[in-house]
Amino acid sequence: MGLCARPRAELNRPDHPRVKCIASLDRVHEDGSMQQERSWVYAACTVRLAPDQPGCEAVFDQALTNGLAAIVALEWPGAEANARGRVRSAAELLDVISERVPQDGQTGVYPIPDTSISQGLNTLVDVATLRDGVTQTQQVRHARGPGRLEERHVDALRALDHHRSLRSLSGEESDRVWDQAREDDRASILRAVAFLDLIGEDEAARRAVDVENPNAYHPKHNPDGQELEECPVCGLDTFCIQGIDDYGYGFGSGQCLVCAYVRSRDTADEMALDFHIARLSAKD
Repeated sequence: MGLCARPRAELNRPDHPRVKCIASLDRVHEDGSMQQERSWVYAACTVRLAPDQPGCEAVFDQALTNGLAAIVALEWPGAEANARGRVRSAAELLDVISERVPQDGQTGVYPIPDTSISQGLNTLVDVATLRDGVTQTQQVRHARGPGRLEERHVDALRALDHHRSLRSLSGEESDRVWDQAREDDRASILRAVAFLDLIGEDEAARRAVDVENPNAYHPKHNPDGQELEECPVCGLDTFCIQGIDDYGYGFGSGQCLVCAYVRSRDTADEMALDFHIARLSAKD
């Protein structure tokens, strides 16, 4: 009898060679790349999750399943998979947690203690809210009727990030800020270049002569004022500094008074960070 002809009950046995092979392969990656992947997927989906956006139900389910799988795999290795070696669903993973963690009688949540640091912190798993989130999203995802993802579901999802298997939201949010800053800066450069092409170099030079610095230094009225700097787009000394980077290297955010190029505070901070890293590397 071939493998495909074997009874389903036999294939479902945890000691079946095929099942044992799948489980062993999963275990190889469990402590390394698989856990990192789950943490990244959890964070990437969670920071982009907005209850009012179409498709948010699938994003919520993806974030929750990966987050719970990472937690359960670290706390109780092997419990994240079923008898066939497949990762359990979000609802099943919530069952694992509720069965193995005592419920807080006052709050109703399931606190998972963190023993990896001297002053342990609890990861508060709001099983009831997360389970309701699963119910609501499944209604929409499987065309069974209306469902509504709410902020409380997202808050309960974000609370999982306290667990030592995750702790990835802040890094993902920072990366998203940098990515958005780069996109905004690129768009601002393109707009400025298009404007310069429209008015021409002669007109830009003429306008530069008449520019007045609205943020000029004055010892009494504007002690934090800055001199105009050269604009990185048009090359004229017409870039009005409105703020300095948080690292104190003097990279200014502001706007050019001729071509209208805008450099955001986030872009200035990234420039300063790049400079700081290059400076440290030069010392090595």
